[in-house]
Amino acid sequence: MLNVGVLLFLFTISFAFNATPFFGGPYTIIATTILLQNGVTPLSFVIVSVVTGLGAATSKTVMYAIGISAKKPLQKNRNVIFLKKIGVNRGFSITLFIASVMPFLPMDDFLYLAGGAAKLNVLSMLQISIVAKVIKSFIEIGTEFLGLKAISEVVNVNPVEIGLISIVIFGALGYVLFKIDWERAYEEAMTYVKRLVWKQKEG
Repeated sequence: MLNVGVLLFLFTISFAFNATPFFGGPYTIIATTILLQNGVTPLSFVIVSVVTGLGAATSKTVMYAIGISAKKPLQKNRNVIFLKKIGVNRGFSITLFIASVMPFLPMDDFLYLAGGAAKLNVLSMLQISIVAKVIKSFIEIGTEFLGLKAISEVVNVNPVEIGLISIVIFGALGYVLFKIDWERAYEEAMTYVKRLVWKQKEG
């Protein structure tokens, strides 16, 4: 059974992993593994999806607070100035919703950072993010549940054990991605592409 302690744990890890700027840990895989361990029912699936979605959404207040604290260096940023002009209108709301649902790319972190610097209404932003993150949890946890079950049938290993292995793998992968110097990686990639183009022209 999913007791209050387990749900608080899921909310906490969802909040913690999403509160780290531009880095999200495998919180839905952890939630899926706990679901498999306790037995999946339609009700438990809904509850876990809502709890993890709430944790992920409310954690974005951390980025908003960082935006407020960095207001002075950001106040002349053209994106921040633009957000001040439009506020939380329909276009921005749609953009925030899509950014919050999108996997892998933490685009909503940038929006909350700029939103804090522009002093947008954080409650209005959170309403959008909560809906988006709950939907994201439904999709990811449902997909991961089916995926872990399918893999367990192929390799004949308990799906809970596969879930635990996945947590370690994705956690390590997330750490590696977090430590990468993205600016240097981008410059090296562009240099490589330019060399390829140059060789093709010479050939």
